[in-house]
Amino acid sequence: MSVYLGILVLWALPKVASGLERYVIGTEEQWKQWSYPSGGVVEITPDGWVRVGYVRKDINACLDAHTFSYKWLGRKIKGGVKVGSNKGDGGKIIDGDTTTYWAPDPEDELKDWWVDIDLGRLVTARKIRLIFAEGKTPFPEFRIYVSKHLPKYAKLQKILEYELVAKTVKPNTERVFEVNFDSEKDRHGNPLMGRYLQNVRIVFDKKVEDPGLAEVEVITPGENIALKTIERGGKVKYGGRMTKVEQIFDGLIWTGSTVTLAGADWLQQHVWCNWDLGATFWVDAMRFTSEGGYTRWRSDLEGFRIYVSDGTEAPMSPADVWKVDGRDVVWEKVADVDNKVSPPRLNFDIKFPKPKKVRYIFFHHYYGTGYWATRASAG
Repeated sequence: MSVYLGILVLWALPKVASGLERYVIGTEEQWKQWSYPSGGVVEITPDGWVRVGYVRKDINACLDAHTFSYKWLGRKIKGGVKVGSNKGDGGKIIDGDTTTYWAPDPEDELKDWWVDIDLGRLVTARKIRLIFAEGKTPFPEFRIYVSKHLPKYAKLQKILEYELVAKTVKPNTERVFEVNFDSEKDRHGNPLMGRYLQNVRIVFDKKVEDPGLAEVEVITPGENIALKTIERGGKVKYGGRMTKVEQIFDGLIWTGSTVTLAGADWLQQHVWCNWDLGATFWVDAMRFTSEGGYTRWRSDLEGFRIYVSDGTEAPMSPADVWKVDGRDVVWEKVADVDNKVSPPRLNFDIKFPKPKKVRYIFFHHYYGTGYWATRASAG
């Protein structure tokens, strides 16, 4: 489950009391005695200043790929870029500077003229943009592949499944080449916000003199605030018929939570989760996917309901599972999905007409008919 964020973060800043005494905090060490959300929400500088973070919209996910890492087949993998030729200049492809560029060694074989980018987490891509260097020859022929970082074969986990999304049909002469994902749809033709991907591979099919690739950009709707839930002090609690719910906001599509397919008895079946983001945000949209890796027993979500709250207090809760830190809060239903359709939907976009103030998210399965397990993966 992924939450994509809008322009603003809601801050509850303390007011200075009008009285005879004043308490001054002037150093980083003094601030460490206070509780405040981290994870990019609030940063304390060494000289004691409070720097308020912000959440960006319409971002290039390549720029901070190197800050993300994950475990894959027992190894720690860090996001970034690899190239088959002139490896020392590969990093210039995602440095955000169009005056620097990568060019393959002309002496290397054509099979080594390739670029692989790992964003370090799953993103929703609206477009991929290739920017060729000013004053250099644009690459004339190439193919662009993308992957969600899922294995192509169950018994060969190292081989990822890639899909061709663009191929030059005539020699390219433009300095900027774009692949748009604005027409993505789910299994029933409903429009989606973009395409899920983690990896981008570019294969060049023809050598050219004096080429230069300045940047590869993967443009997304915004930062996924779900990813830093734990880092900024958030948490999730859940019923016993859901497992490893923390994996629905780890940014990895091959991990997830198993869910009992409960119906109106979801509370008695313990199929719910109560998620605290750790801070209050203005949210534009949420994305929810049940795509994932290979599972021996696989069914799809038969339905669910999602509620959000900004923490406004309520007189009482319908059950203790709705409480947050022992408090009763007001919940608003934002999704009510009956997924007993053929084929079942795997991806769900929940868009808000205007940004919604959200701190807490409550999910429970609904419309279920049995006890098979499904997978709700991070998006």
